[in-house]
Amino acid sequence: MLTALDSLVLAAAERRPVHRSVYGLLPLALGPHLVHALAGLMTAVLWRSPYGPLSALLVLLPTHLSCWAFAQYHREQTARRATVRALVHAVDIKDTYTRGHSNASAGPPF
Repeated sequence: MLTALDSLVLAAAERRPVHRSVYGLLPLALGPHLVHALAGLMTAVLWRSPYGPLSALLVLLPTHLSCWAFAQYHREQTARRATVRALVHAVDIKDTYTRGHSNASAGPPF
């Protein structure tokens, strides 16, 4: 449902057909939905096992650790982008002849 609503907003904002927005967002949304569905299934199966409520800890702890690792990765990528931008800015200030040649929007995404 969230992907459908996001697609509608994206289609309205960019004035493009809804089906293009859906097909653009659907592959990106399937991964998180499948992971959450698997975590829910594991919790339900373990809840019915002898572990009972302890199963929530068995499922949520690895999920929390993976979330923490992803956040660390995101922070590292953000710091790397900031470093590259600072270096580009320093080169632009230093050399007026080549100013603007190292524009990050013209090159590959960092």
